Amino acid sequence: MQKHRLSKLGAAGALVLALAVSTTAFIASQAGADKVCPIRFSYKHVSELENGLAAHIEMTNARLALVMANFRGMKTLDDALVKKIEGDFSKTYLRNPVLRKTGGKTYEGWNQVAPALWDIVNSQAYVNVQTVDVLLEYLPARSRPDPDIDYRATIETQLACAPNDCTTIRGGAAHRTLCTWEP
Repeated sequence: MQKHRLSKLGAAGALVLALAVSTTAFIASQAGADKVCPIRFSYKHVSELENGLAAHIEMTNARLALVMANFRGMKTLDDALVKKIEGDFSKTYLRNPVLRKTGGKTYEGWNQVAPALWDIVNSQAYVNVQTVDVLLEYLPARSRPDPDIDYRATIETQLACAPNDCTTIRGGAAHRTLCTWEP
């Protein structure tokens, strides 16, 4: 009886092994041999690419913090000031900003973003740049809009507000092969 049970277990094991081998072979034939095993990518952190972009973001966000500080207590926001802000950010990742408030309301371009920021600053006790998320995308030579641009960055800065969480502001930059970042 024990031999019968062992032979059944052996047969079940052989069936499972055969199924696993045939499934792996089927998957390999469908996916191609180069997609069978996991692949891990790494890159050198704190590279010249990252350092240059970090400096650009920090300078831009310092300028943004100064604009928000100047908004505090302003009775109104006039069109001339909005145009000046637009010009001040024209060579930064916030050249074409998108602001998203808690709740999902979105504002695009400085004509909409500046008044929304002014409203946030004057309705909150505290507003400050909190965190920055950067998505770097490598652009292969065949898909570059400009042959000198090799990376595109999407940059999202979260603003901390009190008493409410309030918003993120997003923009982008392009990296030239000459190691410069521009909007």
